[in-house]
Amino acid sequence: MELSKVLNVVVLSDYDSLKNNINSYLKVLGYTNYNYTFVDDIKDIINLFNRDEFVLFIINKVHYTKTDLDILTKNNLKSEVILISGESEYMDIFKYVYKFGTLVAKRPLAVNTFLEIIKLSIYKYNKRISNNNREIVYIAKVLLINSLRMSENEAHKFLERQSMDLGLPINEIAKDIVNKNLMME
Repeated sequence: MELSKVLNVVVLSDYDSLKNNINSYLKVLGYTNYNYTFVDDIKDIINLFNRDEFVLFIINKVHYTKTDLDILTKNNLKSEVILISGESEYMDIFKYVYKFGTLVAKRPLAVNTFLEIIKLSIYKYNKRISNNNREIVYIAKVLLINSLRMSENEAHKFLERQSMDLGLPINEIAKDIVNKNLMME
């Protein structure tokens, strides 16, 4: 199940085949509501990282520098990144970025394999978002329990009721409660 309503993808590729085919790849995977943005340089990606709207970054370069890899791993907190490299530098890149959860694929890359990698990346993103939402709801419940002396069941029902009354997802209500509590401190 896709949590994000719109799949927003950023593509940086030294190869025209990825640029020309990204649209059909996303359609084959069943996405109908998606956007993709092409960038020309890794430095352009820095401005796009950590904005909530971008789910996936696909980078397919002839060569990666250490600075490139630092930008693509250490500056990214919210999105998934797929790096596609040549065979000669694949293991060095993999060893450098695996601890950040970045997926690395080796050229030449079969279309089926690439599609599976995209699916895995989106799954990882959705799983992380889902876990973050559960965590924020838990924190909001604890705040309600402590500040309003509610039971856990009462706190949960309060969140559900607010969600229904305001027509917002429960995690948005929870975020608002947490943010208001942080502002009061």
